[in-house]
Amino acid sequence: HLQFNGKHYRGKGLSKSLARQDAAEKILKDLFFEKMTAKSKTGIYGRSDTQANSFVNKKKEMIDAQNATATVTSAKKVISWRALANFALYKLILDWNNERTSNSIVKNIRTQNEICQETIKQLPVYPTSIPPVELLYYMQPNLIYVLNRIGKVPHEVFTVTTKINGMEFSGTAATKKDAKIKVAKTALLELYNVNYTMELYNVTPE
Repeated sequence: HLQFNGKHYRGKGLSKSLARQDAAEKILKDLFFEKMTAKSKTGIYGRSDTQANSFVNKKKEMIDAQNATATVTSAKKVISWRALANFALYKLILDWNNERTSNSIVKNIRTQNEICQETIKQLPVYPTSIPPVELLYYMQPNLIYVLNRIGKVPHEVFTVTTKINGMEFSGTAATKKDAKIKVAKTALLELYNVNYTMELYNVTPE
């Protein structure tokens, strides 16, 4: 709800900001038509009210589409540019506020992801008895892998990349599975000092 020149304007919208914007647009429309009507009554050449009425009565039959167009054009020129500037500024601030809110949401999501990634878990007693991809998933359950491929079948080469606590790890192989295993081995060695030194995973000692 807005008040302007003694008039009350109500706007509709899904939020308060959108409702205010709708009300501001109604004010702008009313301002435009009021200025246009006032200018039409006084004449496009600045005559007084008496002169304008006399001129209109005498020349009423001669007014054509060209004069009507000139009247509208003249009316547009005398619209309060301050009102237009204020309205434009209002919409700009509204857009800025929406952008700031959106950025805050995205930043909060990223922060939550970082907190999840930085959660410290205890390694199993015999970590190398678990396949590297499964072990890394246990330690970092919120990982996102990015897959890139180069070449054509049957000579494709796959590169899998992931990021943990700001550190990027990648692995390249002839299959997606092997590339992911390389990523897991590299990350586990760097972050948890878990070293898969053999092709076959170490078995749990009896």
